[in-house]
Amino acid sequence: MGRHNAGTCFGLTTEVWVVALWAVVVLATTTHWQGALGAGRYHSYIGAAKDAVSVNDTGTGRNASLEYYVQVVVGTPYTGEVVPALDTNTTYSFGSIEVFDFNITEGVSNVSESLGHVRGYTVQVSYTSTSHEVEVEVVSYDDGAGTNGTLSLQGLVNLSTNEIAIAGGSGSFRGARGYVIITMINPNVYHHGVYFL
Repeated sequence: MGRHNAGTCFGLTTEVWVVALWAVVVLATTTHWQGALGAGRYHSYIGAAKDAVSVNDTGTGRNASLEYYVQVVVGTPYTGEVVPALDTNTTYSFGSIEVFDFNITEGVSNVSESLGHVRGYTVQVSYTSTSHEVEVEVVSYDDGAGTNGTLSLQGLVNLSTNEIAIAGGSGSFRGARGYVIITMINPNVYHHGVYFL
């Protein structure tokens, strides 16, 4: 009495317990289960983000979940080369690193409502005259209506329309995944259409 066979608990084998535990973990990480338990704000950014129906990803037909404009010359932005190119005579700007800190706004105008900042750096990764840069940026977003936090973005950019990945987030964007379509409006304004997966 009171004895269990090796590798069993309550008459179930270790394998059965592992499968059962795996099923609980899978259920606990789904949006529905977490919403039912109130376990965090996973995917809360989808419901909390502004509905930007005017922006559409032509590749998928999806509307952006969030949009904002990067103002290159509003406030006191800083952009500057902190590491020079390796050899501008043979490799153009290859290896140069620039840092930036720009304001983001709700509209195209630089006097529209401020939503935060985008800060980060770019590394020139092209040996040719065609500009290709690896860009890493953190968007600090606050719409004043309860949606606030950061988005971590990264990807390869050039001078045309670009798509970069959402690598994560915090606050209202905790656990975010998806992509951002960056479009140049003019040399001083860039539009970001954010698509959460």
